[in-house]
Amino acid sequence: MYKIFNTIASKEICLGDCLKEFSGRVCLVIGGSGGVGEALVEILVERGCTTIFTYAANAAKALGIVERLRGSGSIEAVRLDATDYRDAQRVAEYISKKHGSLNHLAVLHGLSRADLWKASWDSLSLEDYLEVFRVDFGGFFNVVKAFKNLLERSSPASLVAISSTPALVGDIEGYPYLAAKAAVAAFAKSLAYTLAPRVRVNIAALGSIETRWIEWLDEKTIERIKASIPLKRIGKPREAAEAIAFLLSDRSSYITGQVLIVDGGEVVPT
Repeated sequence: MYKIFNTIASKEICLGDCLKEFSGRVCLVIGGSGGVGEALVEILVERGCTTIFTYAANAAKALGIVERLRGSGSIEAVRLDATDYRDAQRVAEYISKKHGSLNHLAVLHGLSRADLWKASWDSLSLEDYLEVFRVDFGGFFNVVKAFKNLLERSSPASLVAISSTPALVGDIEGYPYLAAKAAVAAFAKSLAYTLAPRVRVNIAALGSIETRWIEWLDEKTIERIKASIPLKRIGKPREAAEAIAFLLSDRSSYITGQVLIVDGGEVVPT
């Protein structure tokens, strides 16, 4: 049974001491050049964190993020293929040697293919499903395995996985993604037991957020989605990132093994 919370976050929420809540901490964002990932990197840098983020292929975009935020704090981009465990080990060893610790890890990477999202479940092959699992679940597994020891010897330490609300309640599209993200959530909830008490593990389940997937939809579909959401709009990347930052931070120091839903109330009717 999932414990479900609904939240909305904005740049104005974090006041007072929260503005430097990550000071002296080392944070790693896997998939930090995507929409929500970039917003999270921005928050962490603003709030005093030594921030490393990974990118898979688009070095130019990653460099642009570094240049944009360099004046706000410590930031670095590192290339990582999350589907390659040895590559994850390489990055873990690099961070261990350079920083000696890792306090916060957020795993946001994922495969992005419109054809797999829009296809009917039975028109896809098992190989199509396994390809999404290889990236979304396999990448999460590789990263957690590679960074587990570094997290466990750091204090405090927290890990946030990314799932989705359709993965929790079902949908009529995106079957490979729903299955893979449900697997990530289940695995992360189990990790909350095995990594406790040294590492807190939580899951942010994102609903409709203004990221690349919006480009796959026509205007009529977008309006239908908005109408189904109690708040009547699509969420901003910064709003999703604020929820992830909360789960990483000491503000959630007595929370582990939980699913925080960030969807404007879209799953309330269920």
